[in-house]
Amino acid sequence: MKHFRTSFMVTGLAFALLIGTAQAGLTDGMIAYYPFNPSDVVPTDYAGTHDGTLSGSPLPQKGPDIVKNPTAAYHFQPNGHINVPSMKGLYLSTYSFVSWFTVDEMASDNMILTKGRAGEDVCSIGLWVEEDGHVGGEHELIDPVDPTHDGPGMQVISNVTVEAGRWYGVALTYDGTSLKLYVGSPCCDLLDVASRIVGPPGKLNPGPLDIGANGEHDLFFRGSIDEVRIFDRALSELEAEYYVTGCVPEPGTMGLLGLGALVMRRRRR
Repeated sequence: MKHFRTSFMVTGLAFALLIGTAQAGLTDGMIAYYPFNPSDVVPTDYAGTHDGTLSGSPLPQKGPDIVKNPTAAYHFQPNGHINVPSMKGLYLSTYSFVSWFTVDEMASDNMILTKGRAGEDVCSIGLWVEEDGHVGGEHELIDPVDPTHDGPGMQVISNVTVEAGRWYGVALTYDGTSLKLYVGSPCCDLLDVASRIVGPPGKLNPGPLDIGANGEHDLFFRGSIDEVRIFDRALSELEAEYYVTGCVPEPGTMGLLGLGALVMRRRRR
């Protein structure tokens, strides 16, 4: 019996360690996190130093988030957006962009976020909702010969359509060759995973980040955006599913995440 208790305690501690490692591993490589807390005077980055500014008119206003907290998400109307100028100069050769959103009305390219410059230097990362309800993601590289122009690029479009007035989670990931788009619902359902092979790896545009608009500020989001996260690595499918469904994985899955996080940390060392 004593041996059994010791084994049980060791197993429990090991499992707790795996869960803790998994939860910590989920934030590995996170370079910006905007929960849009009610106390934030400006869009505050809780993972770094990339605080945002409110721009345009009408300005984005605090509104209810997915759990109906009355001032824990930002509501956007045409011309209003969040700009993060300190993201300019930040090159990303791999990345993940994660967010929750709800659309008020379907329109041409409801822009969730963009990282890229306006004008001819439009190489960028983009995430939006199309007029027919499909979620889209874009990845454009810088031309290795002429850095002021576009290089190879690719778009990935979800196979499912979203509805106005409902919250969804979305993640756009790039691992150096493959662009993936994950769409989920708060009902613990991973609705879709779409992917495309982008081509040769390369660095992306070092422009600023815009939330609720494109880099040219002529396409805007109509609805609410919350829980924006940016990583300098591609999330695994299990990690992306966790973020876009808002659900804690089952114990077995948490164990796998923990093992993956331990392996990742050993590799980084």
